[in-house]
Amino acid sequence: NGLNRFNRETHRFTRFAEESGIGNQIYKITALKNGQVFVGSNNGLGIWDPGTKTFTIHQPSDQENSLNSFLISDILEMNDGEIMIATWERDLQVYHPADNSFHTITYLPENRNVVNYRKRLVQDRDGTIWISAQIHGLCRLDPITLKTKFFYQGPNGLNTDKLNGDMVVSPEGNIWLTTEQGGINIFDPKKETFEYITHQEEEERS
Repeated sequence: NGLNRFNRETHRFTRFAEESGIGNQIYKITALKNGQVFVGSNNGLGIWDPGTKTFTIHQPSDQENSLNSFLISDILEMNDGEIMIATWERDLQVYHPADNSFHTITYLPENRNVVNYRKRLVQDRDGTIWISAQIHGLCRLDPITLKTKFFYQGPNGLNTDKLNGDMVVSPEGNIWLTTEQGGINIFDPKKETFEYITHQEEEERS
């Protein structure tokens, strides 16, 4: 339970549990270029300062521009250095370290009033944000205009809606998504087409 940090010099572990503010269920760890480590858990967002070797904890509150959920599903350091946070609420948030504030990005249509779902985030080299979630498939988000386009399960689309796994951008710029029942789905953003890598029972090495 909790978070463990391994010291390569001493070969010892340091455990951070609830007394440090970090939750017992860790969903995401992201190391930033400046040396900070952002930890998403079931108890909010923890920011590790390598200088002081302490965590600053952010949790939902009544204050304006605060975190919108205790449950953090993904953390993305964007190309411009800002930090995008995916929680289990319907909206995304961007963290501003200068004043420790968050601003909200609403990307789902108003008629999709859903909460309590996990999201994954990646950003491609062109700056586009890609969001995967079981409730809406794959979403393309322009971080400047906030325009979106959704790609759902169906003919010539995703081969499953169970997208609770990981997601990466390949060197060619394609989006690779892991699924629970559909193997790997590979999306080509230029052609807007999908390819699939699935298990074939008749092939021994599949």
